[in-house]
Amino acid sequence: MVKYMLSESKQVRDFTQNFLKPFCEILARLKFSPNIISFLGVIFSFFVVVFLYFDNIYLALLFLILASLCDIIDGSLARIYNLKSSFGAFLDSFLDRYSDFFIFFGILIIAFKKQDILLFIFGTLALAGAFLTSYAKARAESLGIKMKVGFFERPERIIFLIVSFLVLSYSYFLFKILIIILAIFTNLTAIQRFLFVKKVLQKKLKV
Repeated sequence: MVKYMLSESKQVRDFTQNFLKPFCEILARLKFSPNIISFLGVIFSFFVVVFLYFDNIYLALLFLILASLCDIIDGSLARIYNLKSSFGAFLDSFLDRYSDFFIFFGILIIAFKKQDILLFIFGTLALAGAFLTSYAKARAESLGIKMKVGFFERPERIIFLIVSFLVLSYSYFLFKILIIILAIFTNLTAIQRFLFVKKVLQKKLKV
């Protein structure tokens, strides 16, 4: 199952890389580096919060899509033009956490404006789950463990959030249901990774 998922992931990555190649060529000619694209992603994520505060769902959705495109393009640009570096990979992961925070903080802004304690609780849980999912992978890899599990990672979260904000423009109730599901899925993924690391470490102790 894991091998199949990795194979599918590689196919999607290759398709995305080929699809984005013309855009990457334009950005390369304009001297845009992967790091600049990563910074742009954070800026776009910040504007998601701004527009949610001013109740402009459509502009918030637009900037969320732009931020997610930056997250794809920076990696594709680095791969296509062989601009990958250890610092670039670190910076990308570092800035991703800021982007995640801004986007999830937008949910808390909505909860605050609606005076909705339930949305605030599940929005906070979703934020915690997202950060713990990323932390579990980083900490596991620092222990020499290759993280092979995680059914609801960052790409899935971003797609889910885009759909959620699109739904918000039509139904607040359905949006709240989606955020509850998001909170459940992010935390289940974090727990899944915790149990995986625990299992691997216990096996090492028995050897």
